[in-house]
Amino acid sequence: MRLVLFQTTPQGPIAPGALTDRGVVSLAAATAAVAGRSLQETMTGRSDHFDGLRPALEREAAQGAAR
Repeated sequence: MRLVLFQTTPQGPIAPGALTDRGVVSLAAATAAVAGRSLQETMTGRSDHFDGLRPALEREAAQGAAR
C-alpha cells in the first residue's frame, strides 16, 4: 500500500488515499480523526499516528471503492 494525495477534479479538494492494484482508494474516512487545519497538519497527523491507523487504512484500501 502506497499512501498518496489525490483530487477527483482539477479544482477539487486534495484528499488522502492509497494506491492499490485496483486504483486509488480514498482514506479520508479512516484518517478523519487526525485531520488538521491544513494539508501539512493532516499529513503530519497521519505519519505520527500511523501505527494506530494502520488497521483501518489497510481495511479501507482492501475494501474501499477504487478510482
